[in-house]
Amino acid sequence: MDKNSELMEFMLRNELGHIHPSPHHYTLRMEVPLGITAKEFFAETQKEYLENILPPQVQVETGEIIEIDDGFRPYCFYVDSFASVTPLAYFEIKAPNQD
Repeated sequence: MDKNSELMEFMLRNELGHIHPSPHHYTLRMEVPLGITAKEFFAETQKEYLENILPPQVQVETGEIIEIDDGFRPYCFYVDSFASVTPLAYFEIKAPNQD
């Protein structure tokens, strides 16, 4: 996500109290199997820092989106900080075109 998009989302969140990231500001950066469900992931984020949940090769920053796909539907989480995420009601990351 670029700095202008990050600033706009930050300002909207502070003014409205909700986060609604725009999918066109994001691209798929990495796919890594976690071996846990979205529900388990979110429960773990309530007890642990993200660095203790995600594999060592996965480094996420504030403002990024984590998507967990169980094969039926993707569940997305907005990274608030190194210690918290917010579940997103709807968010769809577009995969890069494979030509």
